[in-house]
Amino acid sequence: MREWAKANGGPIGLLVIGVLAAFPNRYVGIALIVGGGVWYLLTHDRMRAWMPVRWTGFGNKPSIDFSQTYFADQTIQIVEMFPPGAAVVKGKTFERCRFIGPAVVAFLGGSHVVSPGFDVGGLTPDALFWEMTEDRWVLGGVAFSDCVLRDCSFEACGIAATKDQIEQIRNEFRFDP
Repeated sequence: MREWAKANGGPIGLLVIGVLAAFPNRYVGIALIVGGGVWYLLTHDRMRAWMPVRWTGFGNKPSIDFSQTYFADQTIQIVEMFPPGAAVVKGKTFERCRFIGPAVVAFLGGSHVVSPGFDVGGLTPDALFWEMTEDRWVLGGVAFSDCVLRDCSFEACGIAATKDQIEQIRNEFRFDP
């Protein structure tokens, strides 16, 4: 039954299970109905708009508001930065942020990257590079476009770049063993 509730809307499924449980045991049924109702109210977008605190659900950590343009001293899971179907970060500034993959990142035109660190996990820096040609594109990467990244570090991230960009990156970036 619990799997059915999770697959069918979470709080609404709990309400239905509460109604079904009310037949043999009304106290359990009433508790489930009240719990499902409170859960629905707390997770419904219209209700969250007027709540004084941001509630993100049971067991979920608060997420970073990526509508901002400036981030400092943050630990960022790269996958959390994007809505489904998006893979480009545009016009943002990051200072002393720690980006955690797995991901393959690319720095597109207009991005200014100052002294980033890449954790190579005991490998050589060559393990990071995904060489791209001018006429070849791949899906699944994360691109920073018109962004400024100062003293940021990247863990479990590769770099997609052209051969010339790779040589420039080797000279300018630091690689942490």
